[in-house]
This record gives sequence, C-alpha cells and structure tokens, in this order.
Amino acid sequence: MMKPYYEKIDVLKTPYEAFSYTLTPDNGIAAHWHYYMEVIYFKSGCGLIGDGTLETPVEEGQIAVFPPKRIHSIRGKSACSEYLVLKFDPYLFGNAGPGVADFGTLFECAAADPDVPMILTREMLRSAEYGACFEKIIEELQARRYGYSLEIRCRTVSLLLGMIRIWRDQGFDTDRALTLHSDLRRLSAYIYDHAGESLEVEQLAENCHMSYSYFARMFREVYGRSCSEYISYVRVNKVREMLQFTDSDLDYISHDCGFADCSHMIRVFRKSEGITPGKYRKMLSRRTDEDE
Repeated sequence: MMKPYYEKIDVLKTPYEAFSYTLTPDNGIAAHWHYYMEVIYFKSGCGLIGDGTLETPVEEGQIAVFPPKRIHSIRGKSACSEYLVLKFDPYLFGNAGPGVADFGTLFECAAADPDVPMILTREMLRSAEYGACFEKIIEELQARRYGYSLEIRCRTVSLLLGMIRIWRDQGFDTDRALTLHSDLRRLSAYIYDHAGESLEVEQLAENCHMSYSYFARMFREVYGRSCSEYISYVRVNKVREMLQFTDSDLDYISHDCGFADCSHMIRVFRKSEGITPGKYRKMLSRRTDEDE
C-alpha cells in the first residue's frame, strides 16, 4: 500500500477550490491528506471512499466530508461517476454570527466524535438544494463576476451550517464539544508548565472530563499528534532551551524536563533532533564563538 501523500494548497492566495470530476473504476484519487477541508457532493453514479484502511460505498445524492489532516481516497465503482468538490479552510470564515462558534473549531470537534457521520445520506440531507449550491459555487469561481468571492462565501457558510444542523439533529452536542475543545486548548499550557512532572495521559483525560478514547481522538484533531507525542515534543523543546540558555548538566536537565533519566532524555532528543544533547550544546557554542 502506498504511503498517503500530502496535497498542498495556499489558502491565503487561493481560499477556495471548486470543480467537478469524473470517476471510473480505472481512475481515482490516491490516499492523501491536507490542511484544508474538503466537501464532496456525489452528483451521479457511485464510488468508494477510503480512509487509508477501509473503503465505504457512496452513491448519488450523498455528501462526504473530509476534515483537515484526514487521510482519504476516492475511486469510481460505476461506469461513470461525477462528483462536485469544494476545498477551503474553515477557519477563514471566523465566527458566523451570534450564538454560532467558528466553523473551524466546530469541524475539529465533529471530526473527533465517532458518532458524527462524515458521509451524509440523502435521507439526512432531505433536499436537492445541496447539489445546486455546489454547482453555483463552481459557476461563480469559474466566471469570477463582480462580487463572486462574497457569493461563494455566503453559499459555503450556508452549506456548512446545513451540515452542522444535520449533525445536531443526529445528537451532536455542539455546546459540550466546544467546552471540551476549550479545555484542551488550556491543557497545552498546563503540559508546558508541568513538563518536569509525571504526566499520565489517562489522568489528563480525566481532568478534562473526557473518556480516554474520546480525549485521544480530540487531542489528535486539535494538535495533529497524540498526547504522548505532544508531551515529548514539549519536553524536547524545554531541553533545547536549557541547553541554549543555562549551564546545567545533562542529569539536571533530564530531571527538570520530566525524563526518567539522562539516557532516556538522550534517546528521545536524538530521535527528535537527529543529534545528541551534548553535541547540540557544542554546536550552539561554536556558533556563538563564530558570531563573536
């Protein structure tokens, strides 16, 4: 199996991408991921959506949602399948108005909840307007008439709001999800301040009033890595700071940064930085001498 590739789009220069695409059983989109959001409307035919491990069948009239950093692939199943694609950064929309949180945060929360469907069926959508909305966005982006950017923004907000309402109808508690998300954001400061102490992921999950499994999924959605990896990342950064700005020996640094012992710190630091702490300090010292 090929490793998923990273697809890059500069959302500051190109805040939206929208187009139609035709799939057959012989062509498709290989497993990939990106930092923006992708929403696909299946206009005709049927296909298969993959997550890097399993494939899920999709058919005409359904919508598939791919949050940022989510691995996915697409291939046709019928002789000819047409789908409409919209790519964008949900955080560009900010707050949609009174009583509605920013879309980026809401979709992070939804993506971490296994009970929130990322494939919306025709029964859930209950309207043909979604397909028309996609087609209008594509039309506006291609024609680029006066005010097209505002038109695309309004229709995209309408599309996103419609999906969030569907999820709420399915039981997704947006208020609770946003509270938990806020707790996770504050947790990063706690981890940094207490990096020198024993930090157990299970205890951190309990402090955030989450089950371990939900905490783990939500943490990865928010920070792009597991909680254990994030703790290690913070500790390595603190080691780098102490190597650069203090004369403390390695044993003291390892203890102060929360490692089991000096050998453990050296292994973790070398794996992260490609160099041992001792050599890193010498490298910094040489650079300082050269600058003087």
